[in-house]
Amino acid sequence: MLISAPDIIKQSWYLYAKHWKKLLPYMGWLLIPNVILGLSGLISLYLDKYIKVGPFILINNIVITAIFVASIVFSLWVTIATTKFLKETITNQPTIQFKENLMVTSTLLWPVIYTSVFVMLIVAGGTLLLIIPGIIFSVWYAFAFYAVIFDNQKGTKAMQFSKNLVTGRWWIILLRLAVPSIFFGLILVTINYIINFGLNFILTDSAYTVITGLLTSTVNVLIAPLTALTGILLYLSAKENPVQIIPPPTNITPQTK
Repeated sequence: MLISAPDIIKQSWYLYAKHWKKLLPYMGWLLIPNVILGLSGLISLYLDKYIKVGPFILINNIVITAIFVASIVFSLWVTIATTKFLKETITNQPTIQFKENLMVTSTLLWPVIYTSVFVMLIVAGGTLLLIIPGIIFSVWYAFAFYAVIFDNQKGTKAMQFSKNLVTGRWWIILLRLAVPSIFFGLILVTINYIINFGLNFILTDSAYTVITGLLTSTVNVLIAPLTALTGILLYLSAKENPVQIIPPPTNITPQTK
C-alpha cells in the first residue's frame, strides 16, 4: 500500500531529527551559493549606481551571470549528493562522508541537468497551451529527478519511468505530493514572516535587506532536507507498490460441435 501523506510528514520529520548532524555539511554548502549570489547582487547594484562606464557595466553583467550559473550548478550538485544521502538514511544503508559523496555523484550532474530541462520544457509547453496539461505533466514527471539518481535512468527514459509510477493513481500521487509540501511550506513561510517582521523594527533599510536575505536563505536551506525527504519517501513507496494492471477479460465463445 502506498505511503499516506501523514506518514510522509511523520517519517520525514523523524529522519530529519535523527540525522540532522550529518546533514549539516550538506546544508552548509547549500547555503554558500545563496550567500555568494546575495553579495554579488549587492555589489552589482552598488557598482551600477556609482560607476556609469559602459564597458565596465558590460563586464559586471557578464561576471554576475557567470556567478549565477556557477552557483545554480553547484547548488544542484550538492542537492544531488544530499538526495543520495537521504535515500541511504531511509533505507538504512551505510552513509559516506560529504566529500566522497560529492565525488560519487559528480557523474549524475549532467544527466540530471538535461533531464530536468526536458521536464521543464514539456511542463512549460503544457502550461502555455492550457494550465491543466501543465499540471498533469508536472505530476507525471515528478519522479524523473529521482529516477536519474537512484535508478540510472536518463532523459526521456527517466520521464517514462516516472510516468509509469504515476499512471493509474495520478490523483493519489498528487495528494501525497501536495499535502507534505503545503505543510512544510507553511512552516517555512511562518518562520520567515516572524524573522522579517521582527527585524523590520530594529534595522535600517540597507541592513534589513542584507540580514533578512541571509536569514531567509538559511531557513530555506534548513527546511530543504525535510521537503526532499517527502519526495524520496513517496518515490520509494511508489516503486515498492507498483500499480496492478488487470488485463481486460477475453470473451471466448465456446465452439459448438
